[in-house]
Amino acid sequence: MKKLAKQATRYKDNARDDWSHTRTRRGEERRLRDAVLTRRPRKQPVKKKSTPAEEEATPKSGVSSVKLGTFVDIRNDAGVSHGIIIGEAIFDRRNFVFSLLATGDVIQHTEQDIFVAVPGIVPYDTAARCGYHTQPGDQTQVNARVTVLKRLRELDNMVTRTLTAFPNDQTFLHRSLRSLNPDDWTQVKLQDAVGKMHFQMFKQPPKEHDYVFTLAVHRYMMSHPELFIPHPSFHRMLQTFDVRPQSHVEKLQVATDLLRRRDPAFDDFIKKAKKIMEARNDLAHSTWHEPPSRVEHPEIAFTPEDRAFLDVIRFAIPRNRGTPFNPYITAVTRIVKALDFTDSAITDTVMRNLLVALGEMAPWDDFPSRERFQGLDLQGESTQAAADNQLIERKLSKLSTTSPPSTASTVLGPEDFYPRDPVDHLRHDFGNLPVYVVDDVTAEELDDGLSIEPDQTDPGAVWIRAHIADPTSLLHPTHVFSERAKKAGSNLYFNQGTFNMLPPALGKLRLSMGTLAAKGEPDRVLTFSYKVDATGKVVDYDVRAGLIRNIRKISYAEVDRILDYGYVPTLRPFEPNPSPPVVPDIVYPPSMVQDLSLLGDYSKRIVEHNNKVLNPLLFLIPQARVSSTPKPLQGAPINSYRPSLFSGFPSMTYEVGNQATDMWGARGIISECMKLACRAASRWLADRNIPMLRRVSPPPLMWDPDALNVVEKTRDANGFVDYFAALRADMYIPPVKYSLEPGMHWSLGIPQGEGYVRVTSPLRRYTDMVVHWQIKHAMLNPTAQPLFSREWLEDFGRRLMPLEREQRNLQGGNQMQWVMMYLKRWMEDPNADPGRYNPLEKLTGRVMGRVMVSTRRQEHHWQVLVPELGVVGQWLHRETYRGKEYEKGDEVPVQIADIQIGEKARLVLKPR
Repeated sequence: MKKLAKQATRYKDNARDDWSHTRTRRGEERRLRDAVLTRRPRKQPVKKKSTPAEEEATPKSGVSSVKLGTFVDIRNDAGVSHGIIIGEAIFDRRNFVFSLLATGDVIQHTEQDIFVAVPGIVPYDTAARCGYHTQPGDQTQVNARVTVLKRLRELDNMVTRTLTAFPNDQTFLHRSLRSLNPDDWTQVKLQDAVGKMHFQMFKQPPKEHDYVFTLAVHRYMMSHPELFIPHPSFHRMLQTFDVRPQSHVEKLQVATDLLRRRDPAFDDFIKKAKKIMEARNDLAHSTWHEPPSRVEHPEIAFTPEDRAFLDVIRFAIPRNRGTPFNPYITAVTRIVKALDFTDSAITDTVMRNLLVALGEMAPWDDFPSRERFQGLDLQGESTQAAADNQLIERKLSKLSTTSPPSTASTVLGPEDFYPRDPVDHLRHDFGNLPVYVVDDVTAEELDDGLSIEPDQTDPGAVWIRAHIADPTSLLHPTHVFSERAKKAGSNLYFNQGTFNMLPPALGKLRLSMGTLAAKGEPDRVLTFSYKVDATGKVVDYDVRAGLIRNIRKISYAEVDRILDYGYVPTLRPFEPNPSPPVVPDIVYPPSMVQDLSLLGDYSKRIVEHNNKVLNPLLFLIPQARVSSTPKPLQGAPINSYRPSLFSGFPSMTYEVGNQATDMWGARGIISECMKLACRAASRWLADRNIPMLRRVSPPPLMWDPDALNVVEKTRDANGFVDYFAALRADMYIPPVKYSLEPGMHWSLGIPQGEGYVRVTSPLRRYTDMVVHWQIKHAMLNPTAQPLFSREWLEDFGRRLMPLEREQRNLQGGNQMQWVMMYLKRWMEDPNADPGRYNPLEKLTGRVMGRVMVSTRRQEHHWQVLVPELGVVGQWLHRETYRGKEYEKGDEVPVQIADIQIGEKARLVLKPR
């Protein structure tokens, strides 16, 4: 062991020398990189046949966030590999990078396939000289690749030798990182795991930049998915692992041992499982159209061994992205085979269907909402909610309206509210100014309202004021609710219920718009005002802490009726003649009608002006949405020893909307006014040199200048262009990012230098709370340092973007699964009327392009949008009409071949 430790130390010293050598060249590399990014790279000569991506890709430096010369760990369905980034290109509106592997092969892959990256392993100019085609085009490229391969193989050997020096006890790292509670997950940063392993081996913390040791620990953790799970979507950015609970590890061992020795407990479990499945099947058909319900099986009880088998199936999904194998799949295969559940391969769809059949999942449960990474409790968090309500009631009773304002020196505990609003003495009282809170009838958290006043000194101009609920009048940044909101990021809206960032009781008792006004007290708000001239241009702005009293709540449908916008029905493909929403027949005050009319008029002027400034392109993409009742829905209890029998199903409504229907009438008015509030916040902060994160979005990239003109010619009267014209033009739209500088947000029509800071939903987004704290701290202390420094905001922004993307994926995945559940149930309804209207008989799809399904098999499928259903489906390339190739936008008759609901929901199509 001492010999191995000495070897590891030697390898570590070599790595440190290598890092120092790389670091000394950084200045030269940075200058070279800046020079390269200012010009278009030369087209590389092709000597041999290239891949389709290489032939059609457009080289473009600076698009990828992983730079040339970076060592990367690549993991996808083709396997695990390591390489050096030598090129990047945009192909079919996606950004690809090209890596040179130690074998000498060049592979194309996405940034999402990269799990760890170490920049500067090879000088940028050396990597750029390699070329990105499969074969080198000249001797310069050959020489550059030889240099890169030597460095890559040297590094790979160093990592491998370091791995061999790790302790023989393979459970050491898991024991040191897992939660003390055997049933709880914990999350660990890669660097913390590196520190644990290094101290175990050398009795001292690792040196800075010891990337060889870091790569070795990362490779070790990735090779043990039974112990560690990388972040499912943004592991490279976050570099975090979820550490499995000890109970998971033990249950897998128990189930494996029982199966290996053919224990009678397994046969007993199979007998129970078959009885449960039979009862569930009978209930499913006999209660198809009944409301959802759950009862416990009256005769069967599970043993600890039964629970081990059930939990192994549950732990097997979601599968671990980036790991070479699923540690549970062997046991699951034995269980599935014993139950005669399927003859097909064991997929995530098969495992979900099995869990539903066994009562471990409700038929309406979906994996996105059960995703353990969010720590959600599908039973309604009853224990936590009760504790929160008690805390809120206890602390609200101690609030004072006469005590002096809180100061920076006031010591507040994690459960203490501000004893008095810190900016109470600065608040502007808007008196009896009408504030219109417009939202859906079912909305519970009301966090914004609008008012409008003509400018008496400037004819034709108006002041529009966005009054935003102010939870920071109560919560300080280190409050337990604030910390929980920081971790959650935002509310999560799932079809079966909402998971709130802040306790709902806070809004109901104090913070939701109109709550205090209904009790005779003014509502505390942060007000973002902007002056709009007759042309729709914003010519002035103001930000104040305010008090509002005259709050008038009204629904979107009511505003549409008042302003005579009419009703634009969203498509309901399964309802031939859908009924319009019922709007109460109320006579509204003339002043209210006048204010709302003025808001509608000036919101149109604002849109017209913004379109002239940046001319953004708006796309119409049909999108399916399913809503359900009742809410919230109860899922299956976890770790129950009594099997559940579910019957019935929630009532569902299927709609197909698009961006135009989302922005129609009152919804468009509110949206435009809230965007201006976010612009006013950005200007206020910039004018005072106060740092804050802004959402920035550059214009789309198009390599053919004439293609943009073709796309713009398809623009309709409302500013929407043909989405498929943009696809045919290979328009690449860069993703939205966060920046401390007031950059452009092209898609919202916000020019460079103005910026866009989210402030309008502090009850639902933590970032908005951060902005409120920052603004109010500056109001109280104009000459002091900002509450949140640039360094804090930069670190927060790096963690914020992956969190927001992950939550969008979760909510989108939840909606997609409900859409697929609706379609599947509609097609399989045992009591369906044979003469019912069938919208699935003659579906027409529009081709969106080809996407690689399997890197390993080099297999593609066509992505096809079915506008009638608002869903993107797929079919394998080999199943097209006689091998015919299609152009983007081509119309093709399609039919549904399969609906797969598992870790993700998929619609499989075939030609009709």
